[in-house]
Amino acid sequence: TAMKNTWLFNHETFQGFSPGSGSRTNVQIYPDVAVSLRYLLSERWKIESSLSFSSSAGQSYEQFIHGRYSQREIALNYFHAEVLAGFQHRKRWVVRSNAISHSTSMGVYYGVLNAANESIAGEKSDISSLYRNDDYGIVTGHNLNIPVIGNLMFSPGMYITWGLPNIYQGEYTLPSLKRTHNRSIELRLSLYYNF
Repeated sequence: TAMKNTWLFNHETFQGFSPGSGSRTNVQIYPDVAVSLRYLLSERWKIESSLSFSSSAGQSYEQFIHGRYSQREIALNYFHAEVLAGFQHRKRWVVRSNAISHSTSMGVYYGVLNAANESIAGEKSDISSLYRNDDYGIVTGHNLNIPVIGNLMFSPGMYITWGLPNIYQGEYTLPSLKRTHNRSIELRLSLYYNF
C-alpha cells in the first residue's frame, strides 16, 4: 500500500505556484495498492518486484476556465510494474528484542495507461488520446524492516518515482509548454512474508 503525492511536471503546474498567475496548483494524494515479491540474494542484497493493476497519478488545479474560477483535475490510471535492487545496511536498532534494519533500493518502473480523464467543475471527459500509452522511469527509496510475528515483516519507507518520457502527446502551438512528466513522492507501507 502506498500514499502517493503525485505531480505532473509541466509548465502549467509550475505556473500555478506563481502568485500572480491567476491559477493555483494543488497537492494531489492518491492511494495505491500493489502485490510485491522480495527475494533475498544474500544477507545484504535483495531483489523486489511489484505489480499494481490500478495505479493513479495526476494533478489538480484551480484556474479561470470559460470566464469563471474552476477546479480542474487530471487523473491518469496505469497498470504499473517495477523491479528494484536493494542493499541492506549493517546498522540495526534493537527495540523490544526485535532487530530493525534498513535498506536502500533503486530500480525501474514501467506503466501502461488504462485511462486518462479530465474533470472541470465536476464535468468529466476522456483525454486518453492526449497522453502516451506507456510511461517508464526510475524508482529509488529507503525503508525499514521491522519483524512482526514469525516470518512476517512490516516495511515502511519513502520512495521517489521519476518519469523519464514526455507523456503528453496532444497538439499544442508551443509543445515545450505542454511537455509533461510523471513524478511522485510516496509513503509505502508493505507487509512481507519471508519463506
